[in-house]
Amino acid sequence: MPLNDVRWIEDDVETASLPSRFLASLLGGFATFAVLLATIGLYGVVAYGVSRRRRDIAIRMALGADRTRVLRMFLAQGMRLITVGVIAGLGGGFALSNLLRSQLYGVSTTDPLSYLLVALVLVVAALAATWLPARRATRTDPIRELHSG
Repeated sequence: MPLNDVRWIEDDVETASLPSRFLASLLGGFATFAVLLATIGLYGVVAYGVSRRRRDIAIRMALGADRTRVLRMFLAQGMRLITVGVIAGLGGGFALSNLLRSQLYGVSTTDPLSYLLVALVLVVAALAATWLPARRATRTDPIRELHSG
């Protein structure tokens, strides 16, 4: 008896899993885009908040505060906010992780590496957003900054 349409089982499995793989790729792309948008938004909000305090920085510098001490103060304040945000975000992520359980294959909904990478990216963005405007403000002439405000 002749055999018709002979195929490997791996080809059938691959064909059957195409919709699931496409959905996984699509969700991965959306997740990456969401992290990018969150990073840009976080940077913008934090940088705006620090730049709004340029006058405060100028007053501190005019009264004789050291640049490194002012930078350290702003970074410490930023780290407190970042810590609260990361803890709240991780808690919310863990709480809502059961909603995605049916969509994930081979990855736990509480994958520590995923949570760690996202938190690390956002912490680095927030630290940069705190440090860059504060550094820029400490390098300007305090008298000029106070007169321009």
